[in-house]
Amino acid sequence: MSLRLAKCVSSPVYSVSGQPSLGLLSSRWKSTASGQVAHDEGQEGATAKPFEAIPGPKGLPLVGTALHAAMGGWMDKFHLHMQNRWRQYGSIYKEIIGPQEIVCMFDPEDVAAVLRAEGRYPRRHSVDSFYLAREIMGHKLGVLLENDEKWQQYRTVMNKKLLRPQQAAAFTPMMDEAASNFMSYLRRKRDQGGMVTDLQAHLFRWAMECKYQIQCICIYIAAGCTAMFNQHLGLLSEDPPQLAKDFISCSMAILDTTNTMMTIPPKVHKALNTNAWKEHLEGWQTSFRVTKQLIEEIMERELKKENEEDEEISDLVSYLLSVKLRPEEVLANIVDVLGGAVDTTSNTMAFTMHTLARHPDIQEKLHDEVMRVAPDRQAPVTQEQVQKMPYLRGVIKEILRLYPVAYIFSRVLNHDAVVHGYKIPAGTNLVVCPYVMGRDPKSYDNPEEFRPERWYRENRESVKAFSWLPFGFGARGCVGRRIAETEMHLVLIRICQNFVLEQKKDEELVGRIRLVLIPDKSVDLKLTDRN
Repeated sequence: MSLRLAKCVSSPVYSVSGQPSLGLLSSRWKSTASGQVAHDEGQEGATAKPFEAIPGPKGLPLVGTALHAAMGGWMDKFHLHMQNRWRQYGSIYKEIIGPQEIVCMFDPEDVAAVLRAEGRYPRRHSVDSFYLAREIMGHKLGVLLENDEKWQQYRTVMNKKLLRPQQAAAFTPMMDEAASNFMSYLRRKRDQGGMVTDLQAHLFRWAMECKYQIQCICIYIAAGCTAMFNQHLGLLSEDPPQLAKDFISCSMAILDTTNTMMTIPPKVHKALNTNAWKEHLEGWQTSFRVTKQLIEEIMERELKKENEEDEEISDLVSYLLSVKLRPEEVLANIVDVLGGAVDTTSNTMAFTMHTLARHPDIQEKLHDEVMRVAPDRQAPVTQEQVQKMPYLRGVIKEILRLYPVAYIFSRVLNHDAVVHGYKIPAGTNLVVCPYVMGRDPKSYDNPEEFRPERWYRENRESVKAFSWLPFGFGARGCVGRRIAETEMHLVLIRICQNFVLEQKKDEELVGRIRLVLIPDKSVDLKLTDRN
């Protein structure tokens, strides 16, 4: 073992005690109504309309439209709420929801100008309940929640392990193994009529098992948990270990309670000791406890190794320790990347399977392509084969256009700016909504039509730049994008090789919000074995 790794491994890990977001424009250049960039104190600034002139609902003093949100129940349909606002107000509007004011942008040119002008440290708006839980527990922030120099330090380390193309290729065998195991798991879960109910729950197990096995994690839609620790979690077995069950329960607790604290500040929930707050905090405590236990297993394993210097460090945990992050920083970053990965690839695949069942012609065309390139379902699938399947890749891109799980992301302005002809003060939360932008007829022909061919190379000119952003953009884009896409491609190949997907009754999904976009009803499909 290398000396620097041994020093890190021998240090104690902190014990467990007791969002969509909005980046930083450190440049002096500003976005204009035309998508160009100009000084705010120049001609554009002189002719720009005041911030107060941005259209939007009035709301009530102190709470804005939060009361309306609570009474109308649209916080769990916030993607549809934003779509309605876009239809009502156009390419930009502002709204006060509870404790925060947001400015929402829907014009790809405005979005491009703002994102391209990002400084060195793009800043996200915080999910306050996440920060409060860390503060109470006494834990550090990781790459998901940090900002500025510390964020860049963590992100630079993560990029070297997660974003290189060769890393996705290296993890392909492990991800393909998880996908193949999932096919056997699905066969066990079918009833006598071939139906599998609540596919989301089963896909969640696949995603977490894969993530745990392949060492990679993603931040808004993505890949992760198995890879981190280079061993099996056991979620696809008949009787998963307690640690695996705890991981699922804490992830669900955090996701289920976050929305509740988006309209009423979490400090109010904490002061009143509401059930939502207790469940939220307990979820984070369990997350840290489980992650700490897993890290300690890795550290113990590494201490037993010899001659480590010439070996590639295969686990993300081992890698983070080797680059001299303190153990408490390793713990925070592993928890953060796990949090960023939860409920993303699994829900994307739930939308995918449901959509293919509704479009049997597209399903068969996809099956034909898969069997032409990878006809043997007993043989490993390679990255080279995936690259020969443009229709497969188009299916995933089209699902991410219509159902981006990271349905919004945001940036926080560091300087006064002009956006879409309006003066925007520093500190404003600018929200980008890929869900709405992906359904804009100005960017896509027949946007409600599911058409994977639109992503063929020869058709891409018809797609407006910066209208497809399911992984975010730039330095704060999804760190696990390559792994996430590979993971979804592989499991979709295995599904096409093994099953015909059918709906019991034709139902359209509109989605609902549980921190990310998820199916609004149970996905129940009949899975018939292919010959």
